[in-house]
Amino acid sequence: MIKSHDVVFSNRSQSTATNFLLYGSKDVSFSNYGEYWRQVRKVIVVELLSTKRVQQFQFVRDEEVTILVNKVRKASLNGDSINLSDMFFGTSNNIVSRIVIGQSIAELEDGKSTFGELSKRLMSQLVEFSVGDFFPRLKWIDVVRGFIGRLKSTFVELDSFFDEVIEQHEALLESDHDCGSDSNKDFVNILLRLRKDGMLDFEFTRNDLKALLVDMFLGASDTTSTTLEWLMAELMKNPNVMNKAQEEVVINAWAIQRDTRSWDSPEKFIPERFENSDVDFKASTEYVIANLLYWFDWKLPGGALGEDLDMSEDLLTALVLQVSLEQLTHTSNKSPPFRVSRKVEYKLRSGGTPTDPPLAYEVR
Repeated sequence: MIKSHDVVFSNRSQSTATNFLLYGSKDVSFSNYGEYWRQVRKVIVVELLSTKRVQQFQFVRDEEVTILVNKVRKASLNGDSINLSDMFFGTSNNIVSRIVIGQSIAELEDGKSTFGELSKRLMSQLVEFSVGDFFPRLKWIDVVRGFIGRLKSTFVELDSFFDEVIEQHEALLESDHDCGSDSNKDFVNILLRLRKDGMLDFEFTRNDLKALLVDMFLGASDTTSTTLEWLMAELMKNPNVMNKAQEEVVINAWAIQRDTRSWDSPEKFIPERFENSDVDFKASTEYVIANLLYWFDWKLPGGALGEDLDMSEDLLTALVLQVSLEQLTHTSNKSPPFRVSRKVEYKLRSGGTPTDPPLAYEVR
């Protein structure tokens, strides 16, 4: 039946939350199967997820990971406590925002975390239970319990943020200030240029663009930060695995570059050898974890065992840890915040104290 009538089952069920927060479910995840879905999916794959684009924005990932490592280093030297969950979420958001809208969230908010809180609220409300989704005649209950009001409030904030971003890009487009190198253009810039030049084969409205922006932020930042958080929690729970991973991260780059088992004629300069490389250049998650393991030692405070870590789960748009992964430096003389958290000691690893770390090694 599915083979003969697959189109009937191809649509994903839309909910009250997706219709509010995803502009009538016009994003890729929830839009109905058809020409519009095929076209917007094609745009995302070609203009954002292509090999060229991923390689083009490698410098963004490098810079944001360097910022993350420097934050942890500063906290370690000062004996301050940090919330690694928030740092992972912020790093993921900044990488995505720089690629998608050309600026990091920190730059847009002047140090305030308003969009970070908004995106967390968005993720929570997208999976929140709605009575009306299961019992349409009782949808008034969602109004009475305040669910619809919360959705409207979140949507107004989100829409205002995206309007400001798009207006800035449209102004640059009209003034032709975006005509520089293609490598400097972000996702919004590229889409607006394609629409202006009539290169899109379908009607593409501002709300359609906003819906895709929600997909970009939720689909990339949430899954990446959640994976990083689970990885660190599991490594803390299994210190033997962490020690093994740290040994593997510190690689002999000189030997690898001259290994005849990896390269033909390794002593010769042949740059085209990388054109069809199967190396996972999108390994952002591994890159972040590798840097944290390379520059720092991590352990539980007070000789606590791995089983003391609270690994309770919670469901948002991804399966997340129920309580934040908060790390505590072993040199800290301050009391940790009064909250439920996993606390982990960390310190700079031996030899890991350069002022400007190059972070030039690869993950293999």
